[in-house]
Amino acid sequence: MRSLCFAAGLILFGTAASADTMHNCSAAWSDMSAADKSSTTYAQYSKMCLSADYKVPAASSPMPAGATGKCRDGTYTTATVHSGACSRHGGVASWFPGH
Repeated sequence: MRSLCFAAGLILFGTAASADTMHNCSAAWSDMSAADKSSTTYAQYSKMCLSADYKVPAASSPMPAGATGKCRDGTYTTATVHSGACSRHGGVASWFPGH
């Protein structure tokens, strides 16, 4: 029984994609205000965050030095070529002038 549960855990949580998603969900929870956290529990938030159709909100941060464009999820790219830029962030929303 233990080996079956362990195998199921590896299948569900052992992929790089789910590890990345869990990391993003955890970071988003940490960035939430106390008022937002008071409306839910970490377990409820994690369940919602890990659902297939949920997108983790981008942290509101100032534009980094050397940014060449903005990704669709609100993050920035410093890519010098367009191919592949923001590929894990929904694609490029806009390029800054000159890029």
